[in-house]
Amino acid sequence: MDIAQGKLVMGYRCNVDYLDEERYYSLLLGSRILGGGADSKLFVNVREKESLAYTTKSEYVVQKNNIFIRCGIEFDKYQKTLDLIKKLLDDMKKGDFTDEEITKAKEYILAGVDSISEEQDSQILFLFGQELSKRSITIDEYKEKIKNVTRDEIIE
Repeated sequence: MDIAQGKLVMGYRCNVDYLDEERYYSLLLGSRILGGGADSKLFVNVREKESLAYTTKSEYVVQKNNIFIRCGIEFDKYQKTLDLIKKLLDDMKKGDFTDEEITKAKEYILAGVDSISEEQDSQILFLFGQELSKRSITIDEYKEKIKNVTRDEIIE
């Protein structure tokens, strides 16, 4: 097709046992810091500073035990975008993220968890997700686990 834009999708298999509950929470936070919003590393660096993507996102998919990075890019920016994303991932592995980024990621996830009790559909999805993952945890316990994730756990 005669188009200039496409989607760059990168998938990373997480070396975490699917039922390793403690690592689940650190993966959620790491993915949020990397590409979960307008304050994320991907958005700030790939989209805003370098103008390499018109959209960018990172998402941890627990059922697949993968992190998917998605960017809407122009084809001629593919290699530069790919190189920058790999650098950002390497930097995160080295702990190149701030305590403020951790705090913001926790606040964002906790706000989402708080909203579960506000809608029946969200409650059903939360409970169904637990059934699928063979986890049993209350919303308060979930929130506590998010709050207790450390920098070292995110790096790991």
